[in-house]
Amino acid sequence: MNKKVCVLLCTYNRKKCLEKVLNALSNQTHQISGIVVVDNHSTDGTLCHLNALGLNLHEKINEVQITNLNNIKFYYYLNEKNEGGAGGFKKAFEIGLKYDYDYYWVMDDDVLPEVNCLEILLEGMDENHKVCIPNRTCENFKDNAVIKMNFDNFFKRVEDKQVISDFTGKEKIEVVDFAFEGPLFTSEILREVGLPDDNYFLLFDDSDYAYRCTKITKIHFMVNAKLNRQLPLPNISEPIYWKQYYMLRNSFVFDMKYGKNFIFKRLRPMYFCLFSYLRAISKWSLPRIRYTKKAYHDARHNLLGKQVEPGEKFDGK
Repeated sequence: MNKKVCVLLCTYNRKKCLEKVLNALSNQTHQISGIVVVDNHSTDGTLCHLNALGLNLHEKINEVQITNLNNIKFYYYLNEKNEGGAGGFKKAFEIGLKYDYDYYWVMDDDVLPEVNCLEILLEGMDENHKVCIPNRTCENFKDNAVIKMNFDNFFKRVEDKQVISDFTGKEKIEVVDFAFEGPLFTSEILREVGLPDDNYFLLFDDSDYAYRCTKITKIHFMVNAKLNRQLPLPNISEPIYWKQYYMLRNSFVFDMKYGKNFIFKRLRPMYFCLFSYLRAISKWSLPRIRYTKKAYHDARHNLLGKQVEPGEKFDGK
């Protein structure tokens, strides 16, 4: 029986990357049946670029447009504003689940699955493993398989995960975390777990979803299912303060939400907030002091979603 797979993809201002990933999706050895693209209100001409590929799309806000791309059903949704990765993926899940597919393949606009990536991911599915993720190791990135997360040790950061980075001789590894860069879900799991939490805006929404999945199913990391990153990690000389705000705030939120005891839930965010303050003072970094203070305040007071505008520098009063 042909397994119907729908791709759920979120894009923002990466029209050339988007074109490449759509081409890769069209040429998978296991044919894809549908593609949902949620455009987070791109300003780089993404819509025109898609139409140049043969899609007959219009600038209709908050409306699903259905057409075809290389004999694949294509669903396009243009957000009224940038809802962040979390909001974009939530909408993509919501749209995709309205239609009848067996599997859903989730990804960003800057990845590039190799031709047999989906085929290998499908081979990893069984009764106990209803989520499979690809290996993102490539020229631009070194992947790790996260086999354990810390939710009870007060002194360890949630980023201090137990990982495997040497995949030699392995085909499958059971993992507990993933990014929204290529995980494949059965329809059953997606419907049971529900939508991603858009309160994160960006960062940690995928780890949150992975944790929710682990309560229902085991997850396979498929070593030979290769999915490349199109863009190298940026060589940043100056910190991107607005991103660091979301990283810190959402790590606090994640701790408070999933910690296994009171100390972990309440005191660990406080502990690492103090740690961040001390590092900021040691470096004489006023912006870091400000975003740390705001991140902790917002997490404790449940001020979630987009609380900081992308591009904000935290260097004013």
